[in-house]
Amino acid sequence: MVSVGGPLLGRGVFMGADIVHTFPPWNGDTPSSFVYRHGPIDDTIDFFAPERELLRDAIVHEHRIPLWNQYPNGGTPLGSIPNDGLLSPLEWPMLVFGISFGAAWSALLRLALAAAATRALCRRLGLSTLASTCGGLIYSMSGFIIAWSNWPQANIAAWIPALFLAADIVVARRRRRDIALLGVVIAAMFLEGYPPLVVATMYALAPFILIRAWESRRSDDDMRPSLRSRLRARLPAVMALGTAGIIGIGFAAFQLLPFYLRLRELNLAYR
Repeated sequence: MVSVGGPLLGRGVFMGADIVHTFPPWNGDTPSSFVYRHGPIDDTIDFFAPERELLRDAIVHEHRIPLWNQYPNGGTPLGSIPNDGLLSPLEWPMLVFGISFGAAWSALLRLALAAAATRALCRRLGLSTLASTCGGLIYSMSGFIIAWSNWPQANIAAWIPALFLAADIVVARRRRRDIALLGVVIAAMFLEGYPPLVVATMYALAPFILIRAWESRRSDDDMRPSLRSRLRARLPAVMALGTAGIIGIGFAAFQLLPFYLRLRELNLAYR
């Protein structure tokens, strides 16, 4: 709460809104003593903030999800793709309180999720309470999460410990409620608005799950099971993880499918 500061009480906003003082026509009234200090955060102000405002106004006042933004360059998809992330749980404070006031509470919720999930994951891996708490605070205040504030990437990073924790529980127990919870976490990550980072996270999750599964069935006996029997014993866990993935993609499909169709039409050769 100290790190987010006054915007939690409505004193200022948790966005670099003063960047407008560096662009016309506002820079015509900017005093010569003004010094801009927030770095290259242009699209948090000229893209994400106004698009989230359009999306929220339609949801709150018209009770619909607007699929199209008519304003930039003849129009662009809006609520039909996950770019703005406003429908993911970490952005719900913006839906409730408005964009300018809710941005601070979204930031606080992001820090709380990152800290709590990291602490719980560390405790599950066997670390002490003190070490786990320190780990949660360090991760929640790490450079990536802080530097990417108001971008979708920071929220996805906050979900990563929760994803690892939920996946580890599914591998160990394979209960229906655990599978459903993992599906919800996956859906929330996709709805945050930057699917490539979710895919990159899965690259890290796979070896983590393999190592944890191997450790859980490690035996000190001389008679170790064969490789085939060990692989067969892990099939239920793999199926449980796959089911959770299908559930998560299914929850977010209303935005992921249009995103995929649009991706096929984009020329990304310049990248």
